[in-house]
Amino acid sequence: MFHLSLQLLGGFRADTDSGTVIHLPTDKVRGLLAYLALEPDQPHRRERLAALFWPDWESRTSLRNLRQSLYRLGKTVDEAAPGLFEQLCIVTRQDVTLHGAALVSDVAEFWAGVNLPTQHSHSSLSECDTCRAAVAAAVALYRGELLAGLSFADAPDFETWLAEQRQRHHLAHLSALAALADCSLAGKEFAVAHTYAQRQLALEPWLEIAHRQAMRALAGMGQRTAAMDQFHRCRTALADELGVDPEPETVALYQELLEPAEVSPVSLPAPVQIPDAPVPITRTPATNLPSLLSSFVGRQDEMACIHQLLQDNRLLTLTGPGGSGKTRLAVECGRHRLADYPDGVWLVELADFSDPERLIHAIAHSLGVSERDGHPLRQLVADFLAQRRLLLILDNCEHLLHACAVVAEFLLVRCPGVQILATSREPLGISGEQLFPVLPLPLPTGNSAALISPDVPGLLDVAAVRLFVERAAAHRPGFALSAENAGAVVEICQRLDGMPLALELAAARIRVLSPARIVELLDERFALLTGGSRTALPRQQTLRALIDWSYDLLSPAEQRLFCRLAIFAGGAAFDAMEAVCADPIDGTSISTIDGEAVFDLLLRLVDKSLLLVRDDSGDNRYGMLETIRAYALERLQAAGEAGEMALRHARYFAGLAATAERELV
Repeated sequence: MFHLSLQLLGGFRADTDSGTVIHLPTDKVRGLLAYLALEPDQPHRRERLAALFWPDWESRTSLRNLRQSLYRLGKTVDEAAPGLFEQLCIVTRQDVTLHGAALVSDVAEFWAGVNLPTQHSHSSLSECDTCRAAVAAAVALYRGELLAGLSFADAPDFETWLAEQRQRHHLAHLSALAALADCSLAGKEFAVAHTYAQRQLALEPWLEIAHRQAMRALAGMGQRTAAMDQFHRCRTALADELGVDPEPETVALYQELLEPAEVSPVSLPAPVQIPDAPVPITRTPATNLPSLLSSFVGRQDEMACIHQLLQDNRLLTLTGPGGSGKTRLAVECGRHRLADYPDGVWLVELADFSDPERLIHAIAHSLGVSERDGHPLRQLVADFLAQRRLLLILDNCEHLLHACAVVAEFLLVRCPGVQILATSREPLGISGEQLFPVLPLPLPTGNSAALISPDVPGLLDVAAVRLFVERAAAHRPGFALSAENAGAVVEICQRLDGMPLALELAAARIRVLSPARIVELLDERFALLTGGSRTALPRQQTLRALIDWSYDLLSPAEQRLFCRLAIFAGGAAFDAMEAVCADPIDGTSISTIDGEAVFDLLLRLVDKSLLLVRDDSGDNRYGMLETIRAYALERLQAAGEAGEMALRHARYFAGLAATAERELV
């Protein structure tokens, strides 16, 4: 029998027995499979499933949507493993049932682990090594909340069910961590206990029992001052988050720590191997990643790919044009992989730094490393990281590229447990770097008129559409996708290339404009798309400022080629770009702009994410996202070169047509 393997905690991933990843087409199909998988061998009425996922549709249409989703699911599964879907899913005219014997899921293994002590009637994990190992393995499986990153805004009943399930799994995970911490304290495994306590606090910083466990663990390791500092962090977290004071038990423990020690401090024991955490955490909290203020939409396939690449590479750079969502994707990946890094995931935000010499100070500040007289800060950071296992996110590297490359290489060579996830509009360019291009969000296929029919299901499953609708609803409560506005919404997404920041700026205009009116004004998109978050960086508050940032980082020759390339409406092959854009030949055999080879300049624009490359029948074709091209065309007109470039363009293609006519006969 074939088996389907599902990872539902911390995201969504489906694999076959052979390890082939199954790429399901939409969030709705992923959610349907997950819903069935959480209750295997349980028949589900088709009417109930249809109403759960398509509540706003007429009954016959919602049933047809369910039928189409099941067809898509079966087709995708069988493409990866022929015959697997027939073994996995039993579909009748009335019910849909997932066959548990053909399914392996991390959720089932998680519950089997956390419930084992209850089945053995053990009140404490200290009573049974088997139970302790099972609970520890279950904790290692919890990579994040159930179906993290998936959203079902048009299925409120399913969203409610999913929220309840997420809370249920979250509480079970916290309970398991607390039990493991207590067990480790009882066995005087203080470093391990501290690790489990910090994992709880990374999830809920106000969890008082975890603060007490951390205090006892630190005291057991002889770190009484650190234990007292933990109390102060506890008091601050409780006051900020809940508006309460610590419990008497916590205060009593602190007062006990204030008493002089009667025995010599216990030396730090050797680290004890526990699942996914071979190195004890020595700082708290386990991350400085910011809390989410809005939903994370789409990117499930990208997150799965990044997760795999981080298993095999120590330096991974997310590249892409400004506004493509690199930072949000990196932060979300870091959040979902917290359990993989015993010493945490640390974000270093570089956007506000202009001096390369301050780069190491930014890293030190994020890690909590203090300067000491007579010691180079770079070496202090390396010494701090040398024995730690963590993920360092270097965000917005493009304007400090050389400095980031030098520091990244220095730390990777000297700190074997450190991995770096960088975001940049161009690669760092050092040995061992793995690149991952962050492309715009997927767009609806077909023209907008064809997509407004209520017979077309799943439009909100398209990430670009869902992002726009969710952000628009935040600006105008009650806004929803409808047959009347769907065509305009689709056109907005398509004309803005699915770029997340551009879509968010457009959604903000819903306060005063209808989607149809926004479409009419997109010809003046740089005047329209302003007014981003007041707390965002200035370059992220308007669409023009976003591209200005990339343009200003170009050399004069790169700027000239970038602007000239805007004359090609649909992109072009290199020969055409070279013929139209190069300066007049000055006696050399190489086409140049300001003395620099056009080919070299072209490659640098590709590296800087301002040009896209696609393989067109064996020959590379270069083009721009429409928003970036509109910006470049404005710059070309301002430079007074638009007329000349248009004339060159016309002459080149007239000559090409004449040659083609002769060749045809």
